[in-house]
Amino acid sequence: MRHDPTDPKVQASYQAMVKETIAQWQEIKKTGLKVEFIDGPDPYGNNPRKAILDVQNNNHLWVYPTDSGYGEGTAAKDFNVNEQPLL
Repeated sequence: MRHDPTDPKVQASYQAMVKETIAQWQEIKKTGLKVEFIDGPDPYGNNPRKAILDVQNNNHLWVYPTDSGYGEGTAAKDFNVNEQPLL
């Protein structure tokens, strides 16, 4: 698909995703799950099973903050917010 973040249909889709994501976050908070941002190496050692066990055993989950980047060497500050609706 053509990259067109100004298209009203694209904007509506992203707004729907925002609304759904916030609703999911509100439900997660109701469970009492403690969510913390990763600030350093992956505490799960790149092993998703360890994240599942952390939730099951500790009611805790480490998450990667979006503003830390989008892959090796690419930080959120390097992106134009007007061109990247996820930001």
